[in-house]
Amino acid sequence: MRPGTGDRQGMTVVGRRVRTRYGSRAAFWLTPLGVAVLVGVAAVLAVGAVMTVPSTGHPTPDIRVGWVLPASRLVSDVSGAVTVGCLVAAGLLVPGARFVSPAGYQWLRAATWSAAFWALAGALALPGLLAEFLDSGLGQASPVALFSFVRDVPEGRAQAAVVLLTGLVAVASRTVLTMAGTRAMLLVSLLATVPPAVIEYLEDDGSRVLNVAALVGMMLHIAGALAWSGALVALLLLGSGPERTLAVRRFSRVAPLLVLAVGVSGLLSAAVVLEAPGQLLSTDFGRLVLLKALALGGLVTVGWWHRHRSLPALDAGDRWVFRRVAWVELMIFAATMGLAVALSRTPAPDVDEPSAVGAASVVVTAV
Repeated sequence: MRPGTGDRQGMTVVGRRVRTRYGSRAAFWLTPLGVAVLVGVAAVLAVGAVMTVPSTGHPTPDIRVGWVLPASRLVSDVSGAVTVGCLVAAGLLVPGARFVSPAGYQWLRAATWSAAFWALAGALALPGLLAEFLDSGLGQASPVALFSFVRDVPEGRAQAAVVLLTGLVAVASRTVLTMAGTRAMLLVSLLATVPPAVIEYLEDDGSRVLNVAALVGMMLHIAGALAWSGALVALLLLGSGPERTLAVRRFSRVAPLLVLAVGVSGLLSAAVVLEAPGQLLSTDFGRLVLLKALALGGLVTVGWWHRHRSLPALDAGDRWVFRRVAWVELMIFAATMGLAVALSRTPAPDVDEPSAVGAASVVVTAV
């Protein structure tokens, strides 16, 4: 063997192992993202939100608007979940006295990037919101028109508030290292989910009491879902060790409360919007709600599996059981986010037409 041949062969083997490891890691994260995109696209096409304006039912003057808004919503949901989850983990799941723990520091760095994507997605949604508000194409979204939209229109101000708050979290997470500051950022990130929900229900012509109940339910639903799914992502981002074991233990004690908040608030919101029971099966909106309810049932089942299988394995030093169970849970969350995007683009059913059957039946048979 010539000199140096063994070294080159060893380096080749190491290089292959590194590529395999990073390839497996990329597949681990890209697969749930792909599921979210596929489910979102299928559901949006099924309810016809690409070809019509959900708020008016008119044909969309620019099909690009029908794709820009769902895409930005999906990016916002995913990055928002990661941001909230990392801040929950850093501020609540791992102990720290005055300053965050080493694991908390890693989570804050991850929150920086996810909050930046959240802010970017919010900014990219502004032209689409303006075009939909004007019932025109994206070509009408000039800088002057966007400035007027943000200054004068409630929807524009609400979206600008999202961009401002998420941008603040992205900047602050690079400098804040205290537990108090981390929890303050968590509060700000949760507040970033409020303005669009408030605008949506302020514009509803129904009863004020029902509107308030729907608003409270929606806020609890969003906060619970983001904290639940995001904390799961945060735990998977952290390597093995006693800090992750402790964080998983704490999360498993909080998870039932998050399940309760998401389930009850979702039921409340659906009860307010669906005025006739038959609309659950006869309308696009109702069928999407049912699909989300089925997904919630799947998440509860996987959570039970996690509590009875992965936690004992994690205590015994086997971290792979936890990763496999958490990955399955993450896949269901991804599908749920895709459904949530379609639901946000689906108009509430008309109580006078409870028997209308839409294209969402395609989703029911395909999923």
